[in-house]
Amino acid sequence: MEHKLLITPETKSYARLLGMFKTKRIVQNRRFDFGVKIKNINDSSFNGCKIKNILMKSVSKSYDHTLVTKKEFSVRSLNPEEDETVWLDNAICELDGPFWFKFDITPNNEKDKIIKI
Repeated sequence: MEHKLLITPETKSYARLLGMFKTKRIVQNRRFDFGVKIKNINDSSFNGCKIKNILMKSVSKSYDHTLVTKKEFSVRSLNPEEDETVWLDNAICELDGPFWFKFDITPNNEKDKIIKI
């Protein structure tokens, strides 16, 4: 069975701006968490999946910075229009600018096919 999942990157910064308020922006040389929000946008229930082989890499050609996480994460079963955020790891980045984010996602049921949007 085909399952459509809306997958969006999520970040949570621990940098402080204006006193005790946290900012959603990643700030250079400050710790941040990164993860993904997975939403079932199908009309039927999704049986869950596994996330592994996580890679975050700088797109800058002048400096090669790569973060690899060997951990494996499980996403629970999701009803239609239900979502779950999975926090994958945290990091401190010395660079500014865009990053490339990649991971493998495999369904718990081998007969299922995931369509990523």
